[in-house]
Order: sequence, then C-alpha cells, then structure tokens
Amino acid sequence: GRHAALADVEDRLDELAAELGTLGTDRLTLAWIDPPESAADADVLVDRLVECGRRARERGLVFGFHNHWGELRALDDGRTFLDRLLEAPAELVELELDLGWVWDAGADPEQRLARAAGRCPLVHVKDFAFARQEGWVGFTYSGAPMGEGRLDYDALVRAVRPDERGINRIVEHWLPWQGDAEQTARAEARWTRQTLEYLKEKDHG
Repeated sequence: GRHAALADVEDRLDELAAELGTLGTDRLTLAWIDPPESAADADVLVDRLVECGRRARERGLVFGFHNHWGELRALDDGRTFLDRLLEAPAELVELELDLGWVWDAGADPEQRLARAAGRCPLVHVKDFAFARQEGWVGFTYSGAPMGEGRLDYDALVRAVRPDERGINRIVEHWLPWQGDAEQTARAEARWTRQTLEYLKEKDHG
C-alpha cells in the first residue's frame, strides 16, 4: 500500500490511484492527522475521512487510517477520535493500528485490537520498553529489539488472527540514536534481522 497526507487524499485522489496501480496495490492509508482538540472538531474530521473512503471505494481502492498517540486522547465529551472512527462504516475506513503508539497513549493494545476486529488488515509490529534514565529519577520510553520489550506478540496474534484473515504485519522500529549514522544503520539492520527471526519462530515454531 501507500501512505498519503489528508490533503493529497482529498485533492489528488486520481493521481494517487494511478500511483497505486503502478505499484500493483489498492490500499491507500492516511498517514497522519493533526489530532482534533474538541469533540466537534473530531466529528467533522471523521466525516471527512468517511468521504475520503467513499471516493476511494468508487475508484476501487481500500482506504485506511494509521494512528498515532493523539487519536487516543479523551476529548471534551470523554470519547476519543479513534472511538468515533470505529463507528464509521468499516468498508469505507479500515485501520492500520500502530500498537506502539497505542501503548504510548496509555491505552491497552489488546483491547484496541479486539475493538477493531474485522477492520484492521494491517498492524505495525514493533517492540517498546521503559528504561531508567541516568541519575536518580525518570524513565525513557523507546523502541526495543523484538521480543525484549513489552509488546505481547502472542496476544496480538490471538486478537488479529493474521494468517487466518490474511493480515500483513508491518515491521517498524523506534530505534534510539546510536551516536552516529553508521552505528545507527548497523543497529537498525540488526534489529530488523532479529524481528524477522522472531516472527518466523513465532509463526512456525
């Protein structure tokens, strides 16, 4: 699939459809939104995404939304943007859940996956962990090599049922800076190998 900005989805959908045809895929995912500040703003934004999904469907495309942390923040009516989006027609707006951002927002990834069942054909698979900062107090929240952090991959598989439903897993890292570009690239390659080996072991072990 392809990620795109909201302005491009609304204003350049025919061009995006042509690009997707060249790539041999029909999946178009909204990469980012400015999180709404109020319930009223959230309702307006959901309507815009539903309209994007309707127009995408007319062109034979599957439209989805990729979350970050802001969409899981409670608004002035106590509900989140993601709560609202889950009420939109599933055939018009699918979800590409990023479980790291779900955790970052203080939500339960397993619960969010369960609520999104049937409309979440893609998930971001990356591990994450807390570590104590240097000194007496404070913690950092960052990526971790797959299998070494807090991601409950077994629970993810139970909730998503990727093999049964043909769901793809997107490998992504929150890789801390390693001091320079070369060392960071080496660490990324190492994390990628470890992630792929971990997934193969889990899926076939």
